[in-house]
Parts: sequence; C-alpha cells; structure tokens
Amino acid sequence: KISNSLTDQINEMKKELDEAEKLKIEAKNLLSNYENKIDKSQKETKKIIALNQIIHKLQKNDIKVILFSYPHSKVMYSTFQPQDLKDFQRMLNNKSNEFSIPVYFLHEKYVDLEIWTDIAHIAIHPDAQIYTDDILKIILKEISQ
Repeated sequence: KISNSLTDQINEMKKELDEAEKLKIEAKNLLSNYENKIDKSQKETKKIIALNQIIHKLQKNDIKVILFSYPHSKVMYSTFQPQDLKDFQRMLNNKSNEFSIPVYFLHEKYVDLEIWTDIAHIAIHPDAQIYTDDILKIILKEISQ
C-alpha cells in the first residue's frame, strides 16, 4: 500500500512538472511574441519619424508632396493581416492630415488584374500601362491645384 501511494504521489508530481514545463514554454512564447511586437512597433516608429522628416524637409523647400501606397499582386496582398492594413491606412491618413497632403491608396487597386510579371512587380506590357496612367493622372491633378 505504501509503495502504491508513493508511486501515485510520484506520478502526480511528474504530471504537475509536465504541466509546469508546458506553462513555462507557453510563457516563453508569449514573451517572445510581445518582444517581437515591441520590436516591430519600434521599427515602425522609426520609419514614421523618418517619413515625417522627409515630408517636413520637402515642404520646407516648397516641394509638393503626394503620398500613395504602391500596388500589390493578389498573392502579396493576401499575406497582409486586415488589422495591419487598417493601421497602415490610418497612418497615411494621419500624415495626410498632419501635413495637409493628399494620399492615394493603390495597394489593392490592381490585385485582380493580369499585369504582374511576378508576385512583386508589375510587368512592362501594354496591359500594365494602367498603373502608369493612374500615377500620371494623380500627378497632373495635383500640380493643377
């Protein structure tokens, strides 16, 4: 009876140690995820500060600034998290308001078109002229204002 009781207690301790080890691994993963988010946030903050400095310097030298998001293929676009896209658009809208500059969202405009040479590049092809034409229209519109 004592042997069975000790064996049961040992097995219970092993089970608790296994659960503690799983919790330890889960805690490490959570910490790592938070560290990655903080690191990403710090990198994004540095990029936004750099963008602010660029816009400020251009405006200081009377150079008109237009912001636009560049297009992505369907494959690339599908990799983005919806919240990341919302955050990106909010950031561009904030820059637009902060610096009184226009912003154009083109990142999803061409996803369904057959103009891609690969997942990241628009082809040099007459069908791909739509992107160049759109950029030209934006520039002409903005310089006429």
